[in-house]
Amino acid sequence: LCGLCVRYCNEIKKANAIGFVGRGTERRVVFYPEIASTVCASCRE
Repeated sequence: LCGLCVRYCNEIKKANAIGFVGRGTERRVVFYPEIASTVCASCRE
């Protein structure tokens, strides 16, 4: 995973609504429900 979507959300949008979970081949991008439910609807990215 390149992580561009996570960096964009965290550094440009300042939302911190998505991040990485796991290590190595188990690594994946996840939404943090408590943040994403309020922030992501207005982001539209």
